[in-house]
Amino acid sequence: MIRQRWAAVRATLADVTRDRGPDHRATPVAPARQAEVAAAHARAEAGDGEAARELFGELDDWSRFPEPLRYQLERGQLRYVLAHPGDFPDDTARELYSALLEREAGDPDRVAELRQLGAALHALERDGQLPRVMVLRARRRRE
Repeated sequence: MIRQRWAAVRATLADVTRDRGPDHRATPVAPARQAEVAAAHARAEAGDGEAARELFGELDDWSRFPEPLRYQLERGQLRYVLAHPGDFPDDTARELYSALLEREAGDPDRVAELRQLGAALHALERDGQLPRVMVLRARRRRE
């Protein structure tokens, strides 16, 4: 049942992100979907492996979700990738970490939390479970 629901959520996200226009992030996710995703995220954070796999097993674009849910989902995605390095052998973890760190640069509490995940990322790179990569990101202008 959860799989069917998440298939619908992923289909909705795929439809929206496929046709990215200048305002592709302007349309927020419906409140019912937000509640459904938030409930699954809570289960995943509580240790439900199936909920985590359904929510984070494939990379999704969480940008249409409101804060703080967006941050929680993106952080959860990074945690899942770090916990399952064999499922994401490329630079996915590094890319997620770098994007989150850049976006949250103005929030010292979130940056500190992300730095802890960065330490776990570096440990996986040192152990050879994740490739060592360098992600160069240009600073984005905030207008």
